[in-house]
Amino acid sequence: MTTKTLPPWAGVSASAWANESKAVLLTDMGRCLPSSAFAPKLKKGAWKVVPYEAETFAGNMVWACGDAGAPTLTLPLGASGWQALFIGLYATNLTPSYAWLKLEGEKAPTPVASSKGPNYFWIQEIFWKVAELKPGQGLQINQAPNCLLPAAGCGLAYVKTIPLSDAEIAGYCADRANFTTRRVAVTCDHASFMQALRPTTAEAVLSELEMFRNTDAKTLLLHVGGSDQVCYPSRYGTMMGQAQDSFADHGQRCQADSMRELARKKINPTKVLIDGAHDLGLKVHMGFRPALWSYYEPYTDFFDSAFFKQHPEWRMADRDGASVARMSWAVPEVRRHLLDVLGEAIGFGADGAHIVFNRSMPVTLYEPAFCAQFQAEHNLDPRGLEDSDPRIIQARSDIITTFMRELRCVLDEETHRRADGKRLEISLCTLGCEEDNLQYGLDLRRLAKERLIDEVYPSMHRFDFGATKYKHDMEGAWDLDFFMDACGQNSVPVFPVISCSGVGHPNYYPYATFIKMGLDNYAKGAAGICFWDPSVVSNHDQAPHEYWKITSRFGHVDELQAREGLQLSKPVYLKLRRLGEHCLDGRLPIWGGG
Repeated sequence: MTTKTLPPWAGVSASAWANESKAVLLTDMGRCLPSSAFAPKLKKGAWKVVPYEAETFAGNMVWACGDAGAPTLTLPLGASGWQALFIGLYATNLTPSYAWLKLEGEKAPTPVASSKGPNYFWIQEIFWKVAELKPGQGLQINQAPNCLLPAAGCGLAYVKTIPLSDAEIAGYCADRANFTTRRVAVTCDHASFMQALRPTTAEAVLSELEMFRNTDAKTLLLHVGGSDQVCYPSRYGTMMGQAQDSFADHGQRCQADSMRELARKKINPTKVLIDGAHDLGLKVHMGFRPALWSYYEPYTDFFDSAFFKQHPEWRMADRDGASVARMSWAVPEVRRHLLDVLGEAIGFGADGAHIVFNRSMPVTLYEPAFCAQFQAEHNLDPRGLEDSDPRIIQARSDIITTFMRELRCVLDEETHRRADGKRLEISLCTLGCEEDNLQYGLDLRRLAKERLIDEVYPSMHRFDFGATKYKHDMEGAWDLDFFMDACGQNSVPVFPVISCSGVGHPNYYPYATFIKMGLDNYAKGAAGICFWDPSVVSNHDQAPHEYWKITSRFGHVDELQAREGLQLSKPVYLKLRRLGEHCLDGRLPIWGGG
């Protein structure tokens, strides 16, 4: 690849494709089938057809309100062979547009969302994907539900198909077959998409993963939901919100309803996601958050773990005896319970275990179980020592290491149970430097030397004992030199974590900084990059598609180098001259009386 040159599929612009002049523009969405899906006015169970006129062409768009529950539309594409597919979404500043798109015969839809536009209303041209179309294959169009933004609708103004040149076909196929660039990990908290989309079918659950198809994603870090709160009927864990009929948060109602309906249909969303990730070529590490046993009012009824409620005697306590809303790893029964929950989830077919330490420190304080162990070892009451006393840090490290050894045994047992005999991995998401991890007993040097970890994901989270707020993202930093010394020399690959909530946000990660973060980490020996919650942000109207096109190819180091010094591609917005019967570019615009 020459300097400053990127393949067209790595960008967002139709003009980058060799055959742009041969593009076919389908502007009459009223041709979609079935014709019975349309109504002349906004109506439940129907789409409305709205004629429009842009600067260089005219057409008929389709629109469905967020509460319409409109049926699936199918647009005949009239094309075959390799095509670059672009979508024209219509949105307004009050009603963003969320669509679920898939080609006929595909397993799951891809969520596509409009970005914030330049005016009160707009058509945004979005590069959807490259596909090899079969003769007669159509595009299926659905509303993407958005429970957290009920005003969101779905408007599709046009579809553009651009045939690939022979050179582009060869290059794209070679790129897809190059697995050396697949070194990106992504997280899924197993809650956010349920709260936003309220999936009730396996296909809807799989839509959470479809955006990772043919990208640099290699690993899915899938959280069970909490510490022992899960999203399926479990022998050990608690399904969140199932005992409630009133909810403090609408998203939590949607999540509880989603889990209930999936369970009724005997659909296990965790297994669906594991199998779906494998279908995309991703490995899956099942993770849990050691601190998430409960929450503050009025959310306790939703989050409270049954195990947490049943065993207050095993909760953590501070040095003054104050109870802490977490369960202590110094208690063998607590460790056993977590291992049972995690082992059950891994048994659905996952490739390893993951512990989300960056959101869950500490795992023990000064509760009776810890004090008794410390007293037996040192003949001292630890409550009279500083948190930073080396003996206390060592005691915490012993407890975490004990859990890791127990986890290794659980995974080895699962390996023996499986026919393939493949060793299951352990990965950790950690704080960003040695000092922050070690104060809680997370001794990565020790764990790496004992071969108790296989991958490490350092986050930029930073927090300390007594802090009322943890520092996050740009306030923190990774100490990659430490991680490469502690983990790299023990053949444990390191994947620094970038929070996608910062990507594209004006207060976080300007484009140049974003690229530099990736290149700096690769230069220091990182095996790859991990993106935290990419689907939550990338399918949201605040997150530009232009950033996701880069994020999804962050394993292509040569492309990151080529992007240095380049400007971020700007969204493509089409100016509307007429919409329905109203002129939009006259002296007195239609919104002037609002």
